Amino acid sequence: MFHLFNKVYLQRDFRFEHTYSFMVASKRWSTHPMIISKAETKFQANSFETLLQENFNNDIEQFWLYLQNVKTKFIVYVDPDIFLKLQIQYWKSIFKDNITINEIYTLYSSFVESDRLLTYYDLTRKKENADFLKPKLLDALKDIDKKTLEEITEIFNSTEKSDTLSLLSSENISIEYLLADYFYNNNTSKKSALLNKLKIITWDNIIDEFQHLRFELLFGGIDLNKIDPDLNVGIGNIEEKLKTSNILKWTVDPLFNTNIDYIKSNYTKDFFLIPHYKLQILWNKGNMRDLQGNPIDEGTGIVEDYTDLLTLIWNDQYETLLQRDIERGYGCIFSFRRMMHKSNHIFTSYLYDKVRNNNTNDLENFILRN
Repeated sequence: MFHLFNKVYLQRDFRFEHTYSFMVASKRWSTHPMIISKAETKFQANSFETLLQENFNNDIEQFWLYLQNVKTKFIVYVDPDIFLKLQIQYWKSIFKDNITINEIYTLYSSFVESDRLLTYYDLTRKKENADFLKPKLLDALKDIDKKTLEEITEIFNSTEKSDTLSLLSSENISIEYLLADYFYNNNTSKKSALLNKLKIITWDNIIDEFQHLRFELLFGGIDLNKIDPDLNVGIGNIEEKLKTSNILKWTVDPLFNTNIDYIKSNYTKDFFLIPHYKLQILWNKGNMRDLQGNPIDEGTGIVEDYTDLLTLIWNDQYETLLQRDIERGYGCIFSFRRMMHKSNHIFTSYLYDKVRNNNTNDLENFILRN
C-alpha cells in the first residue's frame, strides 16, 4: 500500500482486499459483485474519471479534501496507471517546487522495489490463508512492473501539483518524507513532527514486544516461579499471586495495553528487563553458541542492549534512538515490522546510507512544504 496521510492509503486494484472501508475506481472490479465482510464501500466506479464525475464534481481537489477528512483506516483502490499518476501528484505536492524528476524517480523506483520485495515475504505468511493469498500475490509480482525514467518523466511533466495536498501538514504524512527533510537539515521546522512520529512508531513496536513477552510468560504456568522465586504459585492462585509480583503484575493488569502515559506512570523499564533476561537464560541455558559453535556467556548482549534501548524510550530520547538505529548499520527499525506495509523501506535505507556516508547534501531537494 502507498500511505497518503492519516490512515488513508492508495492501492492498486489487483491487490484488492475487503478488510477495511474503501472506495474503488476500477474496471476490473466493476464487472464483478463486490464481496464485502465488515468493510464499507464508500464509492464505486469503473474508472477514476467516472468516480470524480459522479462523486466529486469532476474535481480532484474535492477528492483529496474528502480523503483528508476520513478518520478511520481507509483504502482507495485504482488501476495501476491512475495509481502512478496520483503518486506523482502527491510527491510533487508535498515537496517544494525544487524537487526534480530525479528525486521523483528515486521515490518511485524505491517504492516499486519495496512493494515487490515485501510481496515475497507475504507469500510465506498467514499459512491459513495460503490457498487464497498465493495466487493473488503471484499475480501481483507479474503486475508490479517498473517504468523507465522517460515514462515517469512524461507523467511528471503532465501532472500539476494539488493545491489541497500542497497544504497538507507534515504531521500527517509518512516518516520517510520527514526523515529526508530532517537529514538534509537537522534544524528543520518539521523536526517536531518527525519526533512525534518516531515516538508513535517506537511505542507501537515496543508495546508489541511487551505483548509477546506477556504471552510467553503467562503460558509458563507453574514455571512462573522460576521468573519470580517469591511467587510460590500453584494451581488455583496464579492470577492472585501475579497481581502481587513486583516484576510480573503488569501481565495481569487489564489497563496495560496501548496507553503510553499509563505504562510510563505505573511501571519502570525493569518490569520488562528482568523477566525478559530470566526467560532468555532459561531457554538458552547451555545452548548459546557463537558462529563457530563455541559456548558464550549466557547473559551476553541481552540485558545491556535492552537496558540502553528502554532507558532512551522511557526518557523520550527519540532523536538519540534515531541516531542509534542509523549506527546499528543495517536497515531502519522505523519502517520495519508493524510499519513495513505502511512505508517505503527501500527509501529509508537509501536515506540512512546517505547519512552514514556523509552525503546528505544529495537530499537538498527533498524539502517538505509544510
